[in-house]
Amino acid sequence: MNLFAYGLLMHPELLAQLTGKHHTLLPASVKNYDRYFLNKPGWTQVSVAAPCPKASVPGVIIPNVTIDTLKILDAFEFLEEGVYQRVKTTAHLENGQTMSVDIYQIGKAKDQSLGHKWDPDVFDANFLKYRNQVIPEFLADYRAKLKLSKAK
Repeated sequence: MNLFAYGLLMHPELLAQLTGKHHTLLPASVKNYDRYFLNKPGWTQVSVAAPCPKASVPGVIIPNVTIDTLKILDAFEFLEEGVYQRVKTTAHLENGQTMSVDIYQIGKAKDQSLGHKWDPDVFDANFLKYRNQVIPEFLADYRAKLKLSKAK
């Protein structure tokens, strides 16, 4: 399975920190989507893709994502809670080829909404917070939940 990333996951260092693996990333874009800030109480500003006719989102394709990697990324994107949902779409590579991909788009959680258009500079200003706090806290919580589920 190929995954299209347009925010935090398109940063190789953060993706490797999350998954424990280094990934080859292919520059690409998806059409009919745009990026916004996700308004969610208590969250650091993150990007979210939402369907938007005639728009295009730049990002990267993470090819050949394994089931184990997908489980981590789905948990990080809070799929079960409805913050994001993963859907199929088509990505356009820089060489003109297309590739079938999954993309995380805004989910149906009731306590969130689309904010203003995404500004990558805002994310870049929070890069160290993600690397040094958000991702380590997520991984500690994720591993603790895995231990509990295996103990049952």
